[in-house]
Amino acid sequence: MIVESVAKTRKKTKKSTTKIIMCSQCNEEFATGYEYRMHWEKHLEDYLKYGIDYAREKAEKIKGYPLIISGST
Repeated sequence: MIVESVAKTRKKTKKSTTKIIMCSQCNEEFATGYEYRMHWEKHLEDYLKYGIDYAREKAEKIKGYPLIISGST
């Protein structure tokens, strides 16, 4: 009797394309952490360039409600 290992009989599956990561600043969704990280740096650049007030105003326009950032007024 020949017994094949389970690993040999399993088919390779495609990578998941379900978007499960959402940006808290603009609600855009991403399938991978790398995509999200590259996107997130845009928001970081805005924050560093214009400050926390700009980031808050931008998020409020997109989301439609105030953004609460801990440690700020």
